[in-house]
This record gives sequence, C-alpha cells and structure tokens, in this order.
Amino acid sequence: MWGGAPITDTQVASYVAQGFELAPHVDSGPTCSNWTYADLYNFYSLQSATFQATWPSVPAPQTHRMHCISWTDYDSQPLVELAHGMRLDTNYYYFPDNFVQGRTGMFNGTGMPMRFVDRNGNTIDVYQATTQLPDEDTWNWPSDIDTLLENSLGPLGYYGVFTANMHTDYVASDGSDAIVASAQAHGVPIVSSLQMLQWLDGRNNSAFGSMTWSGGVLSFDVSVGSGARNLRAMLPVNSTSGCHLRWCAGDVHNHRHDHWSRRERSDRDFERSFER
Repeated sequence: MWGGAPITDTQVASYVAQGFELAPHVDSGPTCSNWTYADLYNFYSLQSATFQATWPSVPAPQTHRMHCISWTDYDSQPLVELAHGMRLDTNYYYFPDNFVQGRTGMFNGTGMPMRFVDRNGNTIDVYQATTQLPDEDTWNWPSDIDTLLENSLGPLGYYGVFTANMHTDYVASDGSDAIVASAQAHGVPIVSSLQMLQWLDGRNNSAFGSMTWSGGVLSFDVSVGSGARNLRAMLPVNSTSGCHLRWCAGDVHNHRHDHWSRRERSDRDFERSFER
C-alpha cells in the first residue's frame, strides 16, 4: 500500500481484524530506478517507518512486493527484506506480454515457494513466491486461471501456490473476479501472502518422530508446527520385508500417533496420507 493512500487507521484496523494483510509498497528513488544495497536498505527503513507512523494499527509487515519489481543485483532484495522482518517475496514476475505470449503456466519450472540463496550459495530465510498472474499481462479469463487450477488438481499434478497481482487502483477487476470464481468452483482456497508464509513455517516446523517398526506395524508421532493447517504426509507403500501398508489409527491431537499394519495380499499398491 502506498504511503498517503486515502484510508484511515480505523479502516485499516477493520481490515486487519478481518484477516487481510496490509504492507508498504516500497519504491526506489527516483521511482523505479536501480539501487545499491545501502540505498535499498534505506528505502525500506524510511518507507516502512512512515507506513507504521501513518497506520499504527497494522502489524509489522512480513511479506512484500516492491514497486516496479526492481532487482538490481543477485541477492540484496531478499537480504534487505529479511533485515526488515519480511520473509516472503512476490517480486519474480511472469511479464511482459511479448514474453508470456498468452501462455499460462509455471515459467520458472515450479509453483512451489522456495527460499532464496545468496551469491555464495547460503540459504536466505525468505521465500520466493513467483507471481504467475500479474494483471499487466493480457490474459484470457477465466481459461487461464482454470488451466492452472485444473492442471494442479488433475492427473498432471502440476501443484503450486499461484500468486496473482491484481491492482486495487480501480474497483473493477476482471482478473480478480475470474480468479475468485474459478477458485470457488474448484474448491481451492485464496489466501494472503502472510497466511501462505504462516503455513510454510508450520509445515517446516512439523516433523515425524518416535518411528518404530515391530511385528509388521509401523508406529510414529507427528509433531505439528503452529500454522500447519490441513497438514498431510505420505508414507511408502512397500516395506523391505515385502509388506504393504494397509490402515492407520490414531488421534487428532498436535502429537498424533499412527499405526500402519501389513496385509498379506494386495490388489494394487496405494499411497496413504493423513490430514489434521
């Protein structure tokens, strides 16, 4: 959100209470220009401070998209974001039209948010959530969003977190309308960047434990990290002894204990997952 946007702190607090995420839309100076690390750090610091002073009801931002998606060097952007508490970046952009050519998809090869690395190969604790659907491109609504969702839900298994940038400069947005309608039709949730980050942290803080294999029974615990809603995990179908996993029993508490037994014959192999 731009500094000076015509919205009061009371209105902002209402949006936050409803689960919306609001954050500064940092720009370089002059606008859309290249920067050094020091320049970028100062842009973030000054504009974030102004944002917080203008709308004190907004929690400290944890995700970000920079104006003009400027990216002057290899790793300054995620490093500066991390230094300011921002851990999910949406700047990588499927754009412009002469590159996209009306083709929807995952142009960097995956729809999964992944952490950045610095120029020395060290992991930076900031996720890149690629923007597959910026509204500056020319799209064919609703077929483009339908294609993304159907390919992820169907047998192709092109799974992903599909990020859209639908500007709020104008009330009407064909893209927003199409995305919401398609998501509802396909039973796919629409979440904010902050909700996505919280889920990623919850998944990464979840783990198997206390694993044992005895008498053809696999037992284990799963510690569920905070924010890991609808967590799922997969187990191998076959064991080295030739047994097939058959059934599961357990509770639904944060530390879930499951037991898998073998069956003597199987019509086909299958995968099991559990969901909390």
